[in-house]
Amino acid sequence: MKLNLPSNIRLLLTLLVTLLINSVAIIAYAAEYAHTPSPRAVEYDWMSIADWNKQHAANIARAKQGNVDLLFLGDSITQGWTWGDNSKIFAQAFGAYTTANFGIGGDQTQHLLWRLHNGKTEKVDPKVTVLMIGVNNFGHSQHSPEEVSKGVKANVDTIKTLFPNSKILLLAIFPYDEKPTSWNRVAVASANQLIAQLADDKHVYYYDLGHLFVNERGVIPKSLMADFLHPTTEGYKKIAQVLKPAIEELMK
Repeated sequence: MKLNLPSNIRLLLTLLVTLLINSVAIIAYAAEYAHTPSPRAVEYDWMSIADWNKQHAANIARAKQGNVDLLFLGDSITQGWTWGDNSKIFAQAFGAYTTANFGIGGDQTQHLLWRLHNGKTEKVDPKVTVLMIGVNNFGHSQHSPEEVSKGVKANVDTIKTLFPNSKILLLAIFPYDEKPTSWNRVAVASANQLIAQLADDKHVYYYDLGHLFVNERGVIPKSLMADFLHPTTEGYKKIAQVLKPAIEELMK
């Protein structure tokens, strides 16, 4: 039966149907985006796309040199080992190895995945690769824990392909936000439960260091994460104390 509706009502219904179709498409795209290689496409006041490309180019230059025993991959928390006094902690803990740090602040799983696919890593053959990625997917893209875990898995699978001789030390996403009841804290915990399933204790080893940053009430002290996201120098000291023996064991 054909309804004789006023033209303005027909137009409104058409717009609503179009909006619904587009919304479904956006949701479907977002569900895949976390594990689809994608370069950074958003300009931030703290990092332009040009600066991101510059940092990626610097990582490529390092990769072309080869000679990497210990490789670090991730976002600003990984890159943070190079900041200020953190670099001294890094040197004391891991200076016995030839290292490369390919962390870039603000990266999400899909950005690191794109960098791995476009990183000129032919000469890179690390004995151990330390990976932590995913926290920015929550804050920047509002991805679900399931989507984030898919993105982490895609990175793990790619690392296995690029560096078949490397053991992967997969770090859980650090707790994010001060209180344990926040949505971000709950989402991170849910994602980590899924990420933990990627470990096989032969090629992929899962370590959850989140307990280092919370007190007995589950609250993050500012002394360890001043912004409740990035570790302070004291926080990096705690990380190094746990990572050093773990990496030494994997290097055997």
